[in-house]
Amino acid sequence: MQTDHLKIGAAQLDIAIGHAEANLHKVQQYTTQAAAEGCDLIVFPEVITSGFADFERLAELPPYTSLETIRELAISHKVAIASSMLLREGDSIYNRIFLATAEGDLLTQDKRHLFSPGGEAQYVSPALERHIYLFKGWRILLTACYDLRFPVWCRNRNNEYDLIINCANWPQPRRRVWQTLLNARAMENLCYVCGVNRVGTDDDGLHYTGDSAIVDPRGNHLGEATPEEEQFFSAIIEREPMEKLRHKFPVWKDADLFTLIY
Repeated sequence: MQTDHLKIGAAQLDIAIGHAEANLHKVQQYTTQAAAEGCDLIVFPEVITSGFADFERLAELPPYTSLETIRELAISHKVAIASSMLLREGDSIYNRIFLATAEGDLLTQDKRHLFSPGGEAQYVSPALERHIYLFKGWRILLTACYDLRFPVWCRNRNNEYDLIINCANWPQPRRRVWQTLLNARAMENLCYVCGVNRVGTDDDGLHYTGDSAIVDPRGNHLGEATPEEEQFFSAIIEREPMEKLRHKFPVWKDADLFTLIY
């Protein structure tokens, strides 16, 4: 079913490193709020159940109980939930971005660009393909944190997608980069971007200011969180203004052709 608008909720929150139960409690709390406010979808920061740390120890083993808990929350609250989790699959670990729908579907995309300075690339395997998913008639590209730095991976060559979701653990020293790239990815791709980052301080002493935002194709912020605060906010994205801009200013027709090599 195609809808002309989508109400997106965003939960900018602190993550307790290695404490899945505490983190899942917050997921339930904010999903309940999103459902009460009529959201179609709620987005959480990256690696919501574990935090960005100790990848080998914190990667969840099958049958992925935490992910199943989130899927059941989406079904029971009738609101889709997006984030990522560290999951072990055979001998490999993936930072798996997911969109759990109210109908019980689980749409997934592995993170492509692994943050080498933080040790992620040493333990986690990258995506070998890019997926675009259809949700309520909206085509969505799922990305995580560091993916946002790479415009080729995010390139919307022929308007293949309408919305980028980026769940992040993006620390305060690179705050300006995060804010700039959220706007850039929206404007260059003539799409909406929902970027949700964490707040607080992790076990390595890295501080996070959040700066989460929902951005329209012109780079305007439709909704944003107060920096440093754990906070829920929401915004409605509309199809008509995006399509009018794509028709009036069709820069996508002049984009360079390329092939991604995995």
